[in-house]
Amino acid sequence: MNLNSELTQAQRSLMWKRKDEPRKSKPFDLTRALDVVRQIRPARTLDHSSSLPPCPLCASPAFAAPYKRATDLTHDCGCCDTQRSEYDAALIRLWQQEHALENYLMHVPERFRGVNLRDIAATPGKRRALEVAKGSLQGQFVYLYGDGGVGKSELAAAIGMRAARAKLLARWWSAVDWAEAVRVGASTGTKPALRHWDVLVLDDLDKFKPSDWMFQEVYAVLEYRVANPRCTVITANHDPVTAARRLCTVDGKTDFENASALASRLGSGYVIQVTGEDNRFRAAERVLDKAAPTGPVRALFSDTARVPAAD
Repeated sequence: MNLNSELTQAQRSLMWKRKDEPRKSKPFDLTRALDVVRQIRPARTLDHSSSLPPCPLCASPAFAAPYKRATDLTHDCGCCDTQRSEYDAALIRLWQQEHALENYLMHVPERFRGVNLRDIAATPGKRRALEVAKGSLQGQFVYLYGDGGVGKSELAAAIGMRAARAKLLARWWSAVDWAEAVRVGASTGTKPALRHWDVLVLDDLDKFKPSDWMFQEVYAVLEYRVANPRCTVITANHDPVTAARRLCTVDGKTDFENASALASRLGSGYVIQVTGEDNRFRAAERVLDKAAPTGPVRALFSDTARVPAAD
């Protein structure tokens, strides 16, 4: 029996009529009706839960309830009525924060899912990058560049992991995958949004094929995240100026004005060169040491036959 039916029953209990007269009713007395309801069903109280997030607007406690969706939260306050749109938006963000690490791990490459800043060796070529990564990066740009295989992506992934563990909204994107998603999304209206993330990791920025429309996409994202400070971590093989020129060179012609504007934004924060051995190359050497210690294949991995990492 719900509350409405109980109130109806209470109203009826206050009615009087005579067999020989039409039904008449006395003025409805809410206080007396509630007394009847309490007799029919004892009053119940709602408990607060300290394990659930408080109201994001006024910090009032949440009522105990299963928390399986963003809208499952209810709080002991009036924000839901007085500030409905702000309250609903804040509930969605709370839900995203509760699942920030889970969401980040869905997109980061598998080999980086267990990475942690404290587990990365502070070699001379990574020491400065680690110092920056362990500090406060709120609203900062971090540009890591260097040869292939020296650990740039690992450092960037660890920064994103640290942010996600702190319940910040972090997102990993390979620049090549992002460019493809933008190309496909341009025709379907589902282009990926990179602006709102608290921490954005954009790996191998100088790897996708340059084009005028892709420059516009990159510039729009960087400009927004500079003007509205958001932590942005970028990795590339080249320094900001060289990378910007490569991204603004289409059919052999470089747009130096756009390259200058892009380089300014890429270099607006920490610009750190990461150096060291090519870890992927060394891993291949270790495999060959066991499989083919001598011969023509092994000779390709000798120091004399080594070639610079491809761009």
